Amino acid sequence: MIKRLLVMILKLFVFGCIVLYTLFFLNKLFDLEVNAPAINNFLAAIAAIPIPGVGKVGGIVILVVGALTLSGAFDE
Repeated sequence: MIKRLLVMILKLFVFGCIVLYTLFFLNKLFDLEVNAPAINNFLAAIAAIPIPGVGKVGGIVILVVGALTLSGAFDE
């Protein structure tokens, strides 16, 4: 039961990382800082949240999505 809970938490974390990475990418792609500075400020605040002993959320998102990409998680 604990194993299933941990797997579910890990899946939610990975899903959150993918969503945040997509938002970061779309923000830069469409240059939303001119059109919607509130979105840019919100994403920057999320990316700057420190995780003690690990780093910042933005760096962790990039590492997780990069690791998934290298492992072939997005290949069809």
